[in-house]
Amino acid sequence: MRSAELFQHTACWDQGQAAETHHLPLILIHGLGLDHHCFDGMVPALAQSHRVITFDLAAGVKELIKPQPPITCPSLVMTCEHDSGSTVAMSAAIATEIAPSETVIIPHLQHLGLIEAPSLFHDAIIRLLKAFHQVIDFAKTLIDRLLVFV
Repeated sequence: MRSAELFQHTACWDQGQAAETHHLPLILIHGLGLDHHCFDGMVPALAQSHRVITFDLAAGVKELIKPQPPITCPSLVMTCEHDSGSTVAMSAAIATEIAPSETVIIPHLQHLGLIEAPSLFHDAIIRLLKAFHQVIDFAKTLIDRLLVFV
């Protein structure tokens, strides 16, 4: 999603700066029945090392089922195991529309798990970011080594 397209939504919040070498923003998109405030418990910690963008979906979660333009950056689709609003099946459907993506189901929680246990979501996001950074570092190392041989 290009940054100009974020502003077609009802509201957008942009906090923090990228402190890591990859300079990638972390875009947090809420699920059904929530708004950007559901991330309030984790944004301060994430904004210490990443640019964090949150926004409210104008058309609700339907915007995520078949996003236009397609989302092509590494993505983490998360929900709670017993969430009746943003179901596991809905998360699977969203994940199939986003390549590459990973689905994480937070066990034993219902709807609003993000507010009840933000650390569980925060930890999953940090794991994804670390794995992605390792892939980028590996690719940079490989490119540097290939350039030496050219």
